[in-house]
Amino acid sequence: MSAQPTPLPWHEPALAELANRFDANRLAHALLLAGRRLTGKTTFARLLAARVLCREASTGGRNAACGTCSECQLIAAGTHPDLLEITPVDSKQIKVEQIRSLLGWMRGTPQRGGYRVVVLWPAHAMNGISANALLKGLEEPGRDSLLILVTDQPGALLPTVRSRCQRLNLPLASQQEGLTWLGHAVPAGVLPVGTDQATLMQIADGNPVEVAVRSGDGFYERRDAVFGLLREGAAGAPPLAVAAQLARMDGLEVIELWSGLLLDVAKVAAGAVSHCRNVDQRELLEVLGDRADPGALADFSDELIRAQQSLLGPSNPNLQLRFEHLCRAWATL
Repeated sequence: MSAQPTPLPWHEPALAELANRFDANRLAHALLLAGRRLTGKTTFARLLAARVLCREASTGGRNAACGTCSECQLIAAGTHPDLLEITPVDSKQIKVEQIRSLLGWMRGTPQRGGYRVVVLWPAHAMNGISANALLKGLEEPGRDSLLILVTDQPGALLPTVRSRCQRLNLPLASQQEGLTWLGHAVPAGVLPVGTDQATLMQIADGNPVEVAVRSGDGFYERRDAVFGLLREGAAGAPPLAVAAQLARMDGLEVIELWSGLLLDVAKVAAGAVSHCRNVDQRELLEVLGDRADPGALADFSDELIRAQQSLLGPSNPNLQLRFEHLCRAWATL
């Protein structure tokens, strides 16, 4: 782990509540942190882990780790012996071998005399075998141990895993909180040219962290390229040519953007234009919304879901063929 981050302002009350529960010995041995993607869940989990391990915070009644004691210094250096992160390694899944190793580690004695803390993310990356292996650790937790599962797809977890965790749905910022935070967190020059913060917040469905992250990784430029190709496809460009260009991009990101655009088309068709996220694509949305059949929109949504599931699975699907099929259907909406 790197240096301790700062809590998001709208997450501070939740962190304080969990810190109070820990100090009062009322914190569950397993937590499920749920929320939308790119909302700071993993950062929150790391902050909570640091708070649990920090000696000064526990004795001084702080809501967050002090950042200066020996425990915090070990955390910042990524060498704390009682803190472990589990993520997918060389695959899209968290494997059963990782879970078995984790369980053995949690049964051990904390080397620093406090707690042993595990942050596992994304929890929905566990396959069925891994999740079933984890159940034993949830049913027979080690003494002085805390397991923090992080996910934006809680419904993808086994019900038996969910039921054995204390769940916390992390809140989103209010519109004003988000805009104020963005004004301090993201330099004006980093934001896409010609797009104001309020528009970016609407595109991100009110999530300022998503705006901050995606302003720095070229996402909005890639988004413009994808929507440009989808606009061409809807206007009659050859589906094979459009598919060939889409297949050169990140397949999952293309499907995500396509799905969001399709949802907005359905909103326009239903007369709910004000609820659209992709407000900068209004002309395209209105053209498709006016001509699309609701049944065809539902069928195409199913096609996008199947494509996403295929890309998330263990196999290696042919992206070109997948997009050719989608582009043919898109041209006939």
